[in-house]
Amino acid sequence: MGNSKGTAGVGVFLAEKWIEKVFEVRRVSDRIILIKLVVGLGMLNILSIYAPQSGLSDTEKDNFYDQLHAVTAETPASELFLPCGDWDDHVGSSGAGYEEVHGGHGFGICNPDTDGERILEFALANDLLLGNTWFKKRDSHLVTYESGGAATQIDFI
Repeated sequence: MGNSKGTAGVGVFLAEKWIEKVFEVRRVSDRIILIKLVVGLGMLNILSIYAPQSGLSDTEKDNFYDQLHAVTAETPASELFLPCGDWDDHVGSSGAGYEEVHGGHGFGICNPDTDGERILEFALANDLLLGNTWFKKRDSHLVTYESGGAATQIDFI
């Protein structure tokens, strides 16, 4: 099946039936892991990401997005690409100005001075969609985290 390298511990993330489909697992950084699966006749590249939190330096955030762009650029167009995880920011409910990548069914507001815009720019630059903004859901299904009267949605596919 190819070079199933680096698959130790991948069972923690994958259902057992998919383990034999693992082609490669690569830890890009502390915040990015790439899992390549053979699905049918094609390859599925899943990126599990954990973006730098609010309050960290722009340098750290820039490094994260540089690494993310590098992994994206090396994925052949013939392979499916699915980045998902904790993007740690808000893209808002409407996606105004980013209708090509935002389906208009998000949560909250997108502040142009936050990293929510970085997520939208990344999706736009890589011809991706923010999948969970394309389906209308109750707020209780949109919210990733809620505490002290504040609610947020930060996990995106």
